[in-house]
Parts: sequence; C-alpha cells; structure tokens
Amino acid sequence: MNYVIVKANFPATSTEQREQIYACLEKDNWKKVHDGAEPVWYTSVESATSEPDLINKAIHDFISCSKPYCNPNLELQWGPTLTTFHSLV
Repeated sequence: MNYVIVKANFPATSTEQREQIYACLEKDNWKKVHDGAEPVWYTSVESATSEPDLINKAIHDFISCSKPYCNPNLELQWGPTLTTFHSLV
C-alpha cells in the first residue's frame, strides 16, 4: 500500500460549502482525520501506483471537489506507510 496525506485549506468558503467539499472527497475515498482550520485527509492505493500518479490524483480530487467554491491550498505527503495521527480524531 501507498498513502497520500493532504493538509487542505479551502479559503473563503462557508461551512456549508466545506461540507459539500468534504462529502465529495469522501465519495472519492478520502478519509478525514482532523477537522481544524486546515483539515487533514488521507487515502491509500495499491503499491503499484507511482508517487507522481498518486500525487496528481490527490491534487485532481481536491481541485475537482472544491472547484465550485475556491482554489484549495494543499500540502501533500506520499509514502509506503501511514503516518500516526495522535489526538487529531
């Protein structure tokens, strides 16, 4: 398995708009682990997926889901192991 972790900021969006973005991301198999000012999300894929392909998919998913509302600010991390999230849930 490979994982992508994304810290996302959706500037100038309302609570309702963020809920729509979050629902879209969840449909695309993203899991939210922190719901602060900059939510943290992750997803996993088969090991055969390359880092550039997985990063590009993540960027596409976040831009696609937030397109009606904003241009998101994203910080991405890729790796073969999932980061430990402590006190973020």
